[in-house]
Amino acid sequence: MTAHPSMRALRCAAGVVLIVLAGCASVPERQPLPPEYTTKAVIPGIPEARFWGDEWPTYSKERMATFTETDFRREFPSSYDHIVTHNPVHELPV
Repeated sequence: MTAHPSMRALRCAAGVVLIVLAGCASVPERQPLPPEYTTKAVIPGIPEARFWGDEWPTYSKERMATFTETDFRREFPSSYDHIVTHNPVHELPV
């Protein structure tokens, strides 16, 4: 015996509602860093890891200024190899 089409639609709707409610109920509570600790929160070995996205961090600008063309070719060969061989670069920009 098969279920009546309206009963099947009602079961599907109830299932969708349950899934939606379960998804909304499972959001974890977040505990943000207290404002007084924001200047003290660091990642060991990475100076100025926290910075605004609309400007370069100071340490990064200073470090990049010390690189020569040879340094870039040595440290990032895949960025230069594709220029000579016409192969696509396979890097994921983050």
